[in-house]
Amino acid sequence: MNARIPTLRLAILAVGTVLAGFALTAAALGWSAHQYTSAREAASATAQGTVIADDLADGNGGPDIKVRWSDAFGRIHVQGFGIYDTDRYRTGHSFPVAYDPARPGAMGFPGDPRETVGSDDVLMPVSFAAVGAALYLLGWALRGAMFQWATRLPARPMLAMALHGEPLSANPVNLGGSTWLALAEPGTEGTQDRWQRVMWHPGIEGLRGSIDVLVHGDPRSRERLVVELADGARLVPISRVRHRFPKKIRLSERSEVRSNLGAAVILPAGTPPVPRPPWWRRALVLAGIGAVCGAAFGLLVNGGAGSLAIVPFAAMGAVLLVNGWALTGGEP
Repeated sequence: MNARIPTLRLAILAVGTVLAGFALTAAALGWSAHQYTSAREAASATAQGTVIADDLADGNGGPDIKVRWSDAFGRIHVQGFGIYDTDRYRTGHSFPVAYDPARPGAMGFPGDPRETVGSDDVLMPVSFAAVGAALYLLGWALRGAMFQWATRLPARPMLAMALHGEPLSANPVNLGGSTWLALAEPGTEGTQDRWQRVMWHPGIEGLRGSIDVLVHGDPRSRERLVVELADGARLVPISRVRHRFPKKIRLSERSEVRSNLGAAVILPAGTPPVPRPPWWRRALVLAGIGAVCGAAFGLLVNGGAGSLAIVPFAAMGAVLLVNGWALTGGEP
């Protein structure tokens, strides 16, 4: 991998995950909407049912009322419906039901054309998915735009020390550590007073102690600073520069962290070093974890209503974890 453009590839991976997740979600929900619309159009017969229970909404997508109705063959059906006008349809009131006369065993639909909860329930999630995808894409676009703007600011020499951050509290899902740079004025080594969080870059792995860097931007401000290494690699800032030591996080010099990890495994003499895993492996693992957790949540919410219903949840879980990892630094 070209050491000068790892963050670009990371952003492309994250954006690709968003687009793929939205495509899967739109396809699954679009097919569900097509099935619902086709069944609704075939429901040409109407029966007058009776509301036998109301005020059933539990906030989890359940029905608002329960209706008993009979089809043209005399078969009695009891079915729940989601409705908007909950004041109009109370227990004992009449409720029109549309059904397919060729399939009397199929589900019925509200005969009132103003009651569109069923169709909205299969169409609105597509809109929500589109908004979510647009927000992720906007986030990546803003990060890129702010990085490009900061790189055009005047640069000044400073000292920087690469740090590895670990949260002090345990997290349910390990999205990886964070990458920080402790900054100091030239000639004041060991007195760092500014901390800039950046996206991971392979160029910082070999850094030891304080090194000379160029900083684009005003270190006295609270804006984002772009730190340029000696080889020309520019590190993408994640947040504004801090003038106080970060709280709720443990910072260690990266060279010490790597040395401790290497000392934990003793290899026989002559054994070639263990190759580093590819930078995208954590993304693959997180995508799998997110998909499994999302699918499990989908089964719980939909009550095992079919494999197609869990696709949006699985896609959402994968997108959330992969982009959460990438946006917070993308450290392997």
